[in-house]
Amino acid sequence: MVKKLKSIKQNKESIHMREFALFLLSCLFLMACTAGLAQSETVVPDTPAVPTENATSPAPTRTPVATPAPTVAPTSPSTAIAETDSTPLIHHFRASVRKAATGDVAVFEDNGSWPPVKGQAEPGDTIVFEWETTGATQATLGIHLSQQVPVDASGSFTYEAKPDQCGCVMFSLTAINGEGQADVATIHIQFPCPTSLFFSPGWRSDCCGQCANFGCPEPVFTSDAAEQHFEHGTMIWVKAQETIYVLFEDVPSGSERAAKLFADEWDPSQPDHDSSLVPPDGLYQPVRGFGLVWRQNPEVRERLGWAVDQEAAFVTTVQRVPGYGRHSSIYILALDGNVWHLQSIGFGCGWSKITVD
Repeated sequence: MVKKLKSIKQNKESIHMREFALFLLSCLFLMACTAGLAQSETVVPDTPAVPTENATSPAPTRTPVATPAPTVAPTSPSTAIAETDSTPLIHHFRASVRKAATGDVAVFEDNGSWPPVKGQAEPGDTIVFEWETTGATQATLGIHLSQQVPVDASGSFTYEAKPDQCGCVMFSLTAINGEGQADVATIHIQFPCPTSLFFSPGWRSDCCGQCANFGCPEPVFTSDAAEQHFEHGTMIWVKAQETIYVLFEDVPSGSERAAKLFADEWDPSQPDHDSSLVPPDGLYQPVRGFGLVWRQNPEVRERLGWAVDQEAAFVTTVQRVPGYGRHSSIYILALDGNVWHLQSIGFGCGWSKITVD
């Protein structure tokens, strides 16, 4: 009897162990399924179901689990296209110049290059500007930076050249959208100048828009002058302007740090040199106006060095070409017959030397 009771007890314990093992396996299986479903729900975004004929919706087998919203929402193709379409874009901007004398028409169109496209016109010609844009809510036509004309986002504008029109005129179209984004196209129209550059009438006839010279050359003048060469540059005195130009060679020509201008403040009552400054053999201390600028400005003295020859007097020719704002050019006949070109850049001045054939 005792043995029978022990056997029954062992059987019950065995059954409980099997049930407990099955319970653990069921829990592990459910946990794995739940994790797999949660993972697939996070990776695969919900998409609308595609209906099929005679299809029936299965009853849900689980309660959906909310997943955190992504940091950056995916952009649908339609949204991307809408943003692209809203960006202002000038598809074309062209100028048709009708000659008053002959009626011939020449067309010039912006191609996005720099310097901008340059067209030619005569006083009295008619210029018709045409443009087409997308994504713009408004547009303006700028005329020589001094006039801003509101225009349609796509349309045309007629400009009548004045009888005394000369120099370079810049026309710029600006297309703007509601967010303030803009696209710009530019065409320069050059009109004949009554005067030309003194050293070469045909030199840089395409200067309009390429060297900041938008005006016509002013009349030339002549002046007593002097020129002296240094270890690292040149000094030029123009009496009519009472100005001394200092050209440095320690920076590339054309750089705004390449030249400086000083007023000529020397007079015969002042010493013309400093006897305590002794130059090395074969070199010279500058005198008079050049010497005063050289001694009073440590930067000039350090950057130029000593003079390599004595200053030489000659008669020069000077001509100025105005530009926008502070931008202008001055051409000075050099001692050797070539031409110094000084061009203002912002608050500085650059220079180059033009070889005259």
